[in-house]
Parts: sequence; structure tokens; C-alpha cells
Amino acid sequence: PIPRHAQGCFLICLEALYSRQYGMPIDCIQYGKPHQLTFSFAEREMRKEVSKRAEIGEFYMIGDNPEGDVQGAKLMNWNAILTRTGVFQGENDPEFPADFVFDNA
Repeated sequence: PIPRHAQGCFLICLEALYSRQYGMPIDCIQYGKPHQLTFSFAEREMRKEVSKRAEIGEFYMIGDNPEGDVQGAKLMNWNAILTRTGVFQGENDPEFPADFVFDNA
């Protein structure tokens, strides 16, 4: 897999730019997967949108990262589907096992 430089790279750049501009470090609090706040926000927004037409019975998280996607889903009691499309390539993760594992979505 190709190295993933997502939120981590953005934070490094932000810290460097802020420090260079203002001569002091920036105090950052980072929220993302698997932080429960991120998943709670997603669930609340989906329920709000869907409630206009239907009711949601279960939630499913589909992702390729056991630590971020599966762990976050389990924090919310969602079903976790792990795909072998990026970060993860094995059978199932021993530390953060998914409910289902597929080659692709």
C-alpha cells in the first residue's frame, strides 16, 4: 500500500506555519477516527437526515483501517466491515476484529 499522509501531514504543516508566523507553538486538539465524538456526530447527523423519511435500525462502518474504522465502529456498537482495499490486507485484525471482511466494497 501507498503511505497515507492525511490528517497527520496537515497537522504538521499547520504547526510549522503557525510557529513560523507567530513565533510560538499552536495548541491543537485533534478529533478524528476512532474518536467517539467523530462517530457520534456522524450518527446524529444521519439520524436527523433520515428521520424525515425513515428510521435507522443499524449502522455499518465500511473501512480499510482496523484501528480507525473498526475501533470507532465498535465504540458506537455499530457493525464493522473491513475491506482489503488499502491499509488492511489480512484475514481479520486480531486487535480490532471486524464483523465482516471483504476484498472490496
